[in-house]
Amino acid sequence: WDSLMIVAAGNDGREGPRSMNSPGLAKNVLSVGAAYTSLSPWGDDRIVDFSSEGPTPDGRIAPHVVAPGAGIQSAKAVPDETGECEVDDALAYKSGTSMATPAVAGAAALARQYFAEGYYPSGARGGGESLDPSGTLVKAVLMNSGQEMTGKVLQDGVRGSVPYDNIQGFGRVSLVDTLRLRGQSDVVARVVDQVTVKDQEELVYSVQANFTICSGRDLRATLVWADPPGSSGCVSCSINDLDLTLTNDRSNVVYYPNGGTGPDRKNNAERIVVASADLTDGESWTATVRGYNLDRDEQQFSLIMSGCFSFDGQGDIGEVKPSSAPVLQQQHRLATSAAALLSFGLFFLL
Repeated sequence: WDSLMIVAAGNDGREGPRSMNSPGLAKNVLSVGAAYTSLSPWGDDRIVDFSSEGPTPDGRIAPHVVAPGAGIQSAKAVPDETGECEVDDALAYKSGTSMATPAVAGAAALARQYFAEGYYPSGARGGGESLDPSGTLVKAVLMNSGQEMTGKVLQDGVRGSVPYDNIQGFGRVSLVDTLRLRGQSDVVARVVDQVTVKDQEELVYSVQANFTICSGRDLRATLVWADPPGSSGCVSCSINDLDLTLTNDRSNVVYYPNGGTGPDRKNNAERIVVASADLTDGESWTATVRGYNLDRDEQQFSLIMSGCFSFDGQGDIGEVKPSSAPVLQQQHRLATSAAALLSFGLFFLL
């Protein structure tokens, strides 16, 4: 386990595009915008007007994901006493991307616990080996889970938003839509972690659509890597450029990431979604990770695929640590459960 920095996008969204600031503009963080909850009149597919917008100065997608951040119930402190909580009337309702960000941090803790406690790939605790997930794998899981938002609520109406724009990024985090959990979610996930690709090398990962396992799920693939630092004020800040494609092995149709019709040359997080209506039972699909242009000999990456499929996952994990992967301590469990109580598509680990 290395680390993943999760940061608020900021609350200057009424200023429109390019209203985000540091550290949310960094390449290797996960920046979080604010959405309404399912209890609001707007529903959970709308983004709050104050949620700051990208893109980054070099044109990368930002924010990366969104989560509920309007009218979130929270503990209230005694204003004049350090470290003291309010005894009477101890709860308050707060809004901001700094309310959405802790929810995503809780989701990240759940995702880490999922791998550490052997839920992968069966969805049952202890069903698989204990894995020590990298920060890029946790980031890939969160971004892969993103659900489409429909717009941003403004004072004079609703401005439309689509996936991979600079309002919603990869969408609203929903772990239940990307990780299998017995009795809760039947989606199948395949993860590749701590594997390296060399310059101009291609690594392939194939799955076969299987509608007896589940049905009605999109086929998704998300690639994330920790890109080396660029120079200060860089115009093009990508150092190691990897490519992700998803190919239908029967028709040879190739899908490209982030809603584009070709390779992405800016972002170090790439996602492809094939709608469930475009999938046929029994068809084989291949995700290809290519080291397109590296500044060093090789680059480590993480990949998650999710949907209704079968796969042979030998060699997916670069470093399996069944004996040393730490199990979350009690304080982590308590924080995780509190985040899950926000109930925006997360799940408890049973």
